[in-house]
Amino acid sequence: MESLDILLARMEPLREVIVRALPAGEGYDKCPKTLRDRLEAFASKVQSVAQEAKELKHKHRIVRFLNASDYSVKIDAWVKKLTWHIHSFILEGTIAIELSVHEMATDMRQGFDELGHRVGEVHNEVVGLRSDIQQQGTESAIPGLRYTPRARFDYGQSGRSQCDEGTRDEVLKTIYSWLRPEDRALKRVDELLPFLKLLPDRSILWIYALAGAGKTTLAETVAQWCHERECLGSSFFCARDGDRSDVQCIAQNIASDLAHHCTEFKEALLAV
Repeated sequence: MESLDILLARMEPLREVIVRALPAGEGYDKCPKTLRDRLEAFASKVQSVAQEAKELKHKHRIVRFLNASDYSVKIDAWVKKLTWHIHSFILEGTIAIELSVHEMATDMRQGFDELGHRVGEVHNEVVGLRSDIQQQGTESAIPGLRYTPRARFDYGQSGRSQCDEGTRDEVLKTIYSWLRPEDRALKRVDELLPFLKLLPDRSILWIYALAGAGKTTLAETVAQWCHERECLGSSFFCARDGDRSDVQCIAQNIASDLAHHCTEFKEALLAV
C-alpha cells in the first residue's frame, strides 16, 4: 500500500499550492467568478479521487492483502485521473489567459484608434487655424473661406513628382490640345491614339486608371504646364491627412484661387 500512501500524501501539497496562488490577504472570495468556478470544479474532482483512496486506506489489512492486485490497478487509475484533472485545469487556465489577452489587446487597439482619430481631428483644426491666420491681411484672402496651401500643385513639401522628360508624350499632348485647342503649336495626336480622342466641347476631363498607374504624376505635370502658360485657374491634390482629406475644402480653394486671378469674380464672391 506504499503507492496509496504516496498518492494521499500528494493531495495536501496540491491544496497548499492552490491556496498560495490565491491573492494574498483576499483569498478565494476575491477571485474572479470564472476562476472560482474552475477551482471548485477542480477541487470536486480531486476530492472525489481522495475520497475513494481514503476508503481503500481504511479497509482491513487482510482485505487489502487479498485484493492487492485489484487495488494496484485502481491506484494507477486514480493517479492517471488526478494527472488528467491537473492537466485539464492548466489547459483551461491557459485558454482563459489567451482569451483575456486577446480581448485586452483588442480594447487597447480600439482605444488607440479612437485616440488617433481625435488627435487627427485636433490636428486638422490646428492646420485650418494656421491657414486662416496665414491668410489674414493678405490681398487674396477671402473672409469665411479656409484655404489649404498643401493641396496646391506647387506646394514645396507635397512629395509629388512630374512625368520624366520624354515619357507619356502622346497622353500629355492629347490633354494639352484639349485644354488649349487654339494653340497651333500643339501637334494633334488623335490619329496616333484614337482611343484618347477628347471632345473639345466638353468641360470636364476625368482621368481614371488602376492604383499606382501614375494618375497623380500625370495631373501634377499638367498643372505645372498650365501654370507656366498662365492658364491654371486652380488645383487641389487630395490626401489622407489634414484639410486635404476634407472635400469641403476643394470648393473653397478653387474659389480663393479664382478670386486671386479675377478681380470681378473676387468682388462677386465677397458680395455673397
